[in-house]
Amino acid sequence: MNECLSPVNQLAVTRTVLANERTLLAYFRISLGSFLGGAGLIKFFEHPAYVVAGAVLLISSAIWIIVGTHKYRLNKKLISDIDPEDWLEVEGMIKKE
Repeated sequence: MNECLSPVNQLAVTRTVLANERTLLAYFRISLGSFLGGAGLIKFFEHPAYVVAGAVLLISSAIWIIVGTHKYRLNKKLISDIDPEDWLEVEGMIKKE
């Protein structure tokens, strides 16, 4: 795919892929924080309100992983569907200006 693209557009595609991966890691970081917060509330506090809040955080950590992975896969498919001819057409329009 990248053999016919100019170096500028190759870098643009690479930046887009790396941004998608960075976003996935951010979702994992949020999930880990929610998990640790929930586990800490459950482990160190015995009040029922803290236990409920901890359980909510544990459940939300699983939801964050599912949502993040789903968005990553959707964006990865969109990125892989980029047609090199589209990039070449954009290059031609830029060079005309």
